[in-house]
Amino acid sequence: MGYAFSISRLCCCQSAQDILRYRGGYVWQGVPDALGSYGQRKTVPDNWRGLSGDELRKATGVPTAVFCHHKGFAGSAETLEDAILFAAKAIET
Repeated sequence: MGYAFSISRLCCCQSAQDILRYRGGYVWQGVPDALGSYGQRKTVPDNWRGLSGDELRKATGVPTAVFCHHKGFAGSAETLEDAILFAAKAIET
């Protein structure tokens, strides 16, 4: 079962264009900066990239953070609430 949520609606973040999807955990993914591009409108802080598990939870302060892609365009958490928190923190930085 798949779910998609607009972060801008859930977090009231005007510039948020990220999407959360359920894949055995909740995954957020950035939006490309242009159609067909691999660039991103917003990426996570460099020190989060490629982290997982305890290292990522410590760096982000998100209790159930699981993974952050090494290119900074996607991440996941075990709960919907923490995925929203993770994405919101990425937007704020």
